[in-house]
Amino acid sequence: MRRILHIDTSYSSESSVSRILSQEFITAWKMFHPEDAIVYRDLGHFPVPYINETWITAVHSPPESHTPETIEALRESNILLEEFLAVDCYVFGVPMYGFTIPARLKAYLEHLIRVGCTYEVSKNGVRGLVHGKKLCSSQVVAVTILQVLPLERIIKNRICERFFRHLGSQISSLSMRVIWS
Repeated sequence: MRRILHIDTSYSSESSVSRILSQEFITAWKMFHPEDAIVYRDLGHFPVPYINETWITAVHSPPESHTPETIEALRESNILLEEFLAVDCYVFGVPMYGFTIPARLKAYLEHLIRVGCTYEVSKNGVRGLVHGKKLCSSQVVAVTILQVLPLERIIKNRICERFFRHLGSQISSLSMRVIWS
């Protein structure tokens, strides 16, 4: 049995194309893998806190030096990190806002980028510590964006896809598939 983390990031509800696509993917997956467990997180409607100076101090200091404030700053962040590391596969429903990913998704990912947990730095550079995971991302290019940038440029640049591929190269050896609509 695999555990899949399904994350939606659109601020919209039923009209969200990225939510529809990611849910259709999960529904189809469950038809063929009914034993797999789905963990769902809705960042669009239930955002995680942004990291701050207290959080940064906490992740870069030994646990024995933590104060009640730094412990609290890490409380939800540790839950997010444990959830992320405990699954085998990720499904992200990601719209494109302002030519990039939603701010709430970036805020979530910042909680996961932890030295010693998801990556390490050595004399050879940065090496990811998350291995054997798979990622599927449904990414939506909104009609309003198409009026500003030519479709060929968006497809050629694949801004959101490049973001995920870069992140994956830094923290893991993710196997990634992107569904465009």
